[in-house]
Amino acid sequence: MVRLAVYELTKLIAPNNVSAVRMRDYEDSMKWLNDAAKLRLNPQIPRKVDETKKPVTDWQLATFQNDYDPYRYP
Repeated sequence: MVRLAVYELTKLIAPNNVSAVRMRDYEDSMKWLNDAAKLRLNPQIPRKVDETKKPVTDWQLATFQNDYDPYRYP
């Protein structure tokens, strides 16, 4: 997030003078975020544990809904 913020700030200060390092960092960060959004990688975020200290199943494995209906799938 810091890389994205620094890129946006430098772009606002001098749009024609953004460093190549900043642009590469921005592109790498956006690629990582896109891959994480499409579940192509595991971001290694600690998972929730239940009362018995066992990890809770990931949401993509725990849900079997085929449409989003808040009244049907709370």
